[in-house]
Order: sequence, then structure tokens, then C-alpha cells
Amino acid sequence: NTNSQNTISAANIYPATYQSGLPTFNSTYNSNSYYSFLDTGTNTLSLSNSGLTTCASPYTSWLCPSNTTTLNIGNYNSQNNLINSPISIANAFNLLNSNNSAFNNIGTVIPSGIGGQFIDYGLPFFYGKNIQIVFNGSNSNIGTGPFWAW
Repeated sequence: NTNSQNTISAANIYPATYQSGLPTFNSTYNSNSYYSFLDTGTNTLSLSNSGLTTCASPYTSWLCPSNTTTLNIGNYNSQNNLINSPISIANAFNLLNSNNSAFNNIGTVIPSGIGGQFIDYGLPFFYGKNIQIVFNGSNSNIGTGPFWAW
């Protein structure tokens, strides 16, 4: 059970389904369907088929748009409503060559061939948000996991 100080009060709940063994929720970007997941262990925002320019070799897995670009991603919540969750992607080469060590807008490419199109909302997605993760079989004040809420 959840301690009283850890109750969930998020506006949207994203129930998990499983794709390629990963707990995911459904998203859309540029009229394409994606399987999305939250991942604090990844230090980037990662997408399959983002349409953004990648960095020059040997850094081709990093996204390097010429200008910071906002991607208007829609995520389907538990009521199957499409909720806008925009993310910004800046030039990774410039970011990595700055004196900073944490970025809220750094992106990488998820390679094709892993069983579908994915969006990995890595650690930068968490910055400035109140996000709850309820693990499979865990109870909370709004239901049993697995789901994400923010």
C-alpha cells in the first residue's frame, strides 16, 4: 500500500500495455503510432523515426537539429483521450560541447528493428514535472499498477 504522503494526484493516467516485453503506453507523433515508456535510466529523450537531423559521423545516434525543435507528441490516457506532451530537442553536439552536464532537451535515435516505433521519455522528461510510476501489481490510491501518471 502507498503511504499517505505518497498519494497520486495526477491529472492523467497512462496504463501500461506490453510491446516487445516492455511496459508501454500509446502515443502519436506526425500521424504515426508509437509505443512510449518512461525511463529514468536513460539520459536522453529517444525516438524512432523522429524526422530530425542526426549528428555527423561518428555521432549519428544523436539528434542535431539546426535549431531547437518542439515535437508535439500526443499520449493516450486511461480514458483514451489524446493529451499533448510536447518535448524539445536541441543540437546534441552543441549541448555535449557546453560546460553543462544535464540537459532537458537532448535527444537520440532509437534504432529500427526492435519491434515497432518507440518513444523513450528518458530523464530529461522528468525535469520540472511531478510524475508517478506505479509498478505492476502495486496498489495506489487510484488503482493497481502498472501505470504512469502526471
